[in-house]
Amino acid sequence: MAFVGESSVDGVEEAAAASSLSHIAYIRPVAKGESGYAVCSADGKQLAVFPNYDAAFFTARQYNLAPVNVH
Repeated sequence: MAFVGESSVDGVEEAAAASSLSHIAYIRPVAKGESGYAVCSADGKQLAVFPNYDAAFFTARQYNLAPVNVH
């Protein structure tokens, strides 16, 4: 699992720049047995994985995405 780094943040930046995507980003826990939170685009594509919720939320906001929770 890749955590915050240059490559994981690139996915968030690309989604924020794409004009065809909504500005909504879904934040959800990663698969059971693993730790971290995924930032996903409006169409469900996983963009990045972060070690905690706060990092995922604030990175999404940094790129002008509106983060919402998925349970």
